[in-house]
Amino acid sequence: MRLGVIFIFIQAFSLGLLEEEKRALFLTANVGEYAVFNCQLDFPNDIEIPYKLRWKKEGTVVFSWYKDEEPRATPDYQGRINLLPHDSPYGRGSINLTSIRESDGGWYECSVFFPNRSPSTRPNGTWYHLTVDGGTLLAIPPINQTTLEGEPAHFPCVTKDRDGRVTWYKDGVPLSELPDLEERSTVSQEGSLTIQETDIDDPGEYHCVVTNSLGERQTAGAFLNVLYKAKALSAPREVYLPFGKPGVLDCNFRANPPLTNLRWDKNGFLYDPYNVQGVFYSRNGSLFFSKKDGTPLPLDRIMIQNGNLTIERIQQSDDGMYSCVASNEVATITADTEVAIETTSPRAPYNLTASASHSSVTLRWMAGTGRPNMEFHIWYRPADAPEWRTMKILTRGVTQATVNSLDPGRIYEFMVLSQDKKGDGMFSKAIQIRTRGSDQGENVTSAQQYHSPLGSFQQIGPPRNVSVSPSRDGYLVTWEPPDLGMEDLLNYRVRWSQEGKEHLHGQAEVTTNRYLDIVGPIDRLYGALCRLRMVREAFIQGTAELKLLMTTLSEDTTYHFQVMAWSNRGYHASSNQFVLRVPGYRSIRAVALGVVVGLAVLVMAAAGSLYVRRLYLKRRDKDKEETSS
Repeated sequence: MRLGVIFIFIQAFSLGLLEEEKRALFLTANVGEYAVFNCQLDFPNDIEIPYKLRWKKEGTVVFSWYKDEEPRATPDYQGRINLLPHDSPYGRGSINLTSIRESDGGWYECSVFFPNRSPSTRPNGTWYHLTVDGGTLLAIPPINQTTLEGEPAHFPCVTKDRDGRVTWYKDGVPLSELPDLEERSTVSQEGSLTIQETDIDDPGEYHCVVTNSLGERQTAGAFLNVLYKAKALSAPREVYLPFGKPGVLDCNFRANPPLTNLRWDKNGFLYDPYNVQGVFYSRNGSLFFSKKDGTPLPLDRIMIQNGNLTIERIQQSDDGMYSCVASNEVATITADTEVAIETTSPRAPYNLTASASHSSVTLRWMAGTGRPNMEFHIWYRPADAPEWRTMKILTRGVTQATVNSLDPGRIYEFMVLSQDKKGDGMFSKAIQIRTRGSDQGENVTSAQQYHSPLGSFQQIGPPRNVSVSPSRDGYLVTWEPPDLGMEDLLNYRVRWSQEGKEHLHGQAEVTTNRYLDIVGPIDRLYGALCRLRMVREAFIQGTAELKLLMTTLSEDTTYHFQVMAWSNRGYHASSNQFVLRVPGYRSIRAVALGVVVGLAVLVMAAAGSLYVRRLYLKRRDKDKEETSS
């Protein structure tokens, strides 16, 4: 009786195995390749509920996954089993096994459990049998690797034959032809590749080719992915763009993972419609500008492509500092570039503050632009006086100065004017401050912003299109009137100096139709002796004259010319500098005279030689005649 029961059990078990084998899926793959195990899941009433997925090989769990948890794999399968996305054409429990080894062959089972229902199992489960072929040379193939920049990466490539030869390739190129990568790589005796310090240029497909003594070959490959912080490759600190012409601001960057955010900043403000009026920013990174009246500009004026910002038909309002911000999951980087329109004067200083003592006021301000070699002039006057006084800051780039020799207990008005080689900029907002008097305490008086009762500060624009050209009597300086403040124009002043002395400063008195040679005074403000500089100025009365004839320029010298427009309120603006090179006419004439004299000597020598030769021939012929007779 017991034998009958055992026989029936064995027969039923055998039939069960046969039935399972009939339902199994048979897969075949070579060493180093991949295989997809397609597992369809059966949910109660076809409604997806929380489940736990398990994959077993020969009864041992090698991979598991549960909702909101990271997939888990045993060490032998770590990095080689991946759960396929739910939107793939395969079942919800499907996996992809990569870098297949000989030891991967055998039976696999896909099973699912529902922890929140009873019973916890349903007729879920699929059997698979994997057959691994082509493993005569390669035992363990490479595995896909993901690492951080600077960290090592290891690709196994274990051969069965110890005498086999292993050659590594990156994207089809032998490592021996990639010296930088080869210097950072080592190959073990068994054939595995290790990259000591990975670089951002290392990602790609790596293949190991195994060759035995009989000439048989086997190839297996894997991919390397290197994660690194976003990097700005190059960004010029300053870019000059021609007014009204197309311009490009490059923001070359690299990032892995890919960027999740890229934005442009101008002058420290986010360049989008939320912070900058009249600018619109779309999700794809493109920008377009709107005029002050609300009408949009052509869409092709501003464009972002591959991280590069292109600005076409440059306008004066485009002047400023631009920041390209690139970020990914690892880090965020910023690259700054300043756009300076060549015909644009510097912006006005801001945040002007002052503190006073009995006879001096110390001013501090912020530069309106980050251009180099910026100069500043302080304009000040007593609040009850109509005339302004000016003081030039001798050290470029300084944003602090002290005005001395002031009257105690008196209110003064201050402004700061910016200036560079492009000309005068705008004035800062005016502030008023009272110097301390004898009846005031020891506390320093603070300044307050002052709004002039005359309304906005009336300025005058700089002369335009300054040019110097040779004429019959010398060199003629010409210019065009300013665009701003012509109704208040008083006169023009022409200033010029020799090259190489432009860093020296001084003051010049103005006399009608006379030229004065002036040397710099002692600067009491800084207690240092100013270097000497020769400055010449010509005063032209009225507003009709737009030219000046220069007759006293030295030869073989380079000059820098600048024209200033003065208003009847005492304000002025300077033009761009014009550089003129006066040739050395005297040396040219001397050389020409020397050449002429040399030619004359040669001609005379040639004539003398010819004369002597003819005389010699005549005498010889005469001697022959006498001898024959």
